[in-house]
Amino acid sequence: MKIELVLDWPPSQGSYYAYNRRTRYVTAKGKKYQLSVAEDVFEQCGQGLMLEPPLEFSAIFYPPDKRVWDFDNHLKALQDSLTLSKVWTDDSAISQLHCYQGVVIKRGRILLRIESGAPKLPLELPGGSPFDLLG
Repeated sequence: MKIELVLDWPPSQGSYYAYNRRTRYVTAKGKKYQLSVAEDVFEQCGQGLMLEPPLEFSAIFYPPDKRVWDFDNHLKALQDSLTLSKVWTDDSAISQLHCYQGVVIKRGRILLRIESGAPKLPLELPGGSPFDLLG
């Protein structure tokens, strides 16, 4: 199964999570993003997806402005929100992860493609390295 989603720009990990003395918790901004993702997943795909691992996760990050963005700082908030939206049981189901930078668009967006059945690559392949598959 393959799904494609267009989602709002996620908060950074630093504004999605906060910490007190003993625990990490989701901030109000993080909870608002979780709700936004859940609504978008429902509108675009329906409910109860729970894609079967292993998964291939591809994301194009269209930033909201020309600042230098650290995309992996936004990736965890995105993945955790997708987990809560029941796209998968846990983000550990991802065996292939591809992230790309898109052009700047107003308010920023993320275009996702998530596909079940992505193979896990062996350490060695007959006649070459697994990196040879990447081109």
